[in-house]
Amino acid sequence: MDATDDRWDSETTARADLLLVYAQRRADLCRFFAVRLRNTAESEDLVQELYLRLQNANLPAEISNPVGFVFTMASNMAFDHRRSGARRSRRQAIWGDVNYDVVAGQSRSDDPTQEDVLSARQLLARIDEKLNSLPERTAAIFRLHKFSGLSYAQVACELDISSSTVEKHMIRALQHIMGLRQEDTS
Repeated sequence: MDATDDRWDSETTARADLLLVYAQRRADLCRFFAVRLRNTAESEDLVQELYLRLQNANLPAEISNPVGFVFTMASNMAFDHRRSGARRSRRQAIWGDVNYDVVAGQSRSDDPTQEDVLSARQLLARIDEKLNSLPERTAAIFRLHKFSGLSYAQVACELDISSSTVEKHMIRALQHIMGLRQEDTS
């Protein structure tokens, strides 16, 4: 038997001692975590994680106080858990400050709701229907300006027409589309 075998035997014995303490003191460990975290569900999770850490830890050759070792490990885990929770809370608060407005004491996101998205899609479909009922050239001018983002001058250059002609077609298209608003209110 060489030094490696002795080390393995002592580590196995130390692990067995720690797991025995864990098994005997599991209820105490749950209370220990529950008091420190003020959360019973999280305490159960940490007790389970402690078991896994005990199973996989690189242990010293000899542990003179297995109970103290297990509870010190649990104390360190509780501290790490609280610290990571505090970091998570700060990160979420910063994210919320950037992405939410508070109106009348309520958080409000700038992101559209699903209802808003659906409503916008329906409106776009109705606008597209209205555009299809316009003369082809008027609809093309409207699409180039509004959907492709071209200026009146760029649309005029693209279609080889004057800017005033583009403006007249846009007025006609907008009046036609504004009929949607009148249909909605009636």
